[in-house]
Amino acid sequence: MGRSIAILTDFGHTDNYVGIMKGVIRKISPFADIIDLNHGIESGNIRSAAYNLESAYQYFPKNTIFLCVVDPGVGSTRKAVAIESEGFFFVAPDNGLLTPIIQKSKSNITAVELTNKKFQLDNRSSTFHGRDIFAPVAAHISMKTELLELGDVINIKNLVQLNDYIAKKNGNEITGNIVHKDKFGNLITDIPEDWVNKKKRSKDLSCRI
Repeated sequence: MGRSIAILTDFGHTDNYVGIMKGVIRKISPFADIIDLNHGIESGNIRSAAYNLESAYQYFPKNTIFLCVVDPGVGSTRKAVAIESEGFFFVAPDNGLLTPIIQKSKSNITAVELTNKKFQLDNRSSTFHGRDIFAPVAAHISMKTELLELGDVINIKNLVQLNDYIAKKNGNEITGNIVHKDKFGNLITDIPEDWVNKKKRSKDLSCRI
């Protein structure tokens, strides 16, 4: 049985893009357990995608593959990558989506650029790498293809990261970012809860958005 594949996209549910990706996966890894993590990410919102991934992946079994396609730079020179960290696999465009995985990993990360076309579809389009590159690669990982077979090793320092994704402290001031708005209207930030709890005891606590 293939490893589980959790799919995160901004494709929504009104088009057939997600279904096509699942079809590609099934042809390569017929028994993979495919999970819809979220397809409602705002179009092109890499920061929201990074938050959705960060807040979810640790609740999945080890060896789960996260297939992430929020890719406003599709068709450009941006790289397609796969990384392994803490027993999980992540397949995504190199556009900052994997920032929290890279910055918060407590173990060594293996990263490759997806250059081996043997593990991709033929006649790749310039606009649907989810179908032509990312889905087949995730399926091959599900079938236990080694990461190093998929392409060239790259230094994680050379991966694109969102420089201001992680909240910062400067004396008594905390600066963070709104990284997601859920369907209930809640604004979710990247500020750790324990930082706020410590500030709650201060009479001078104020908040500015």
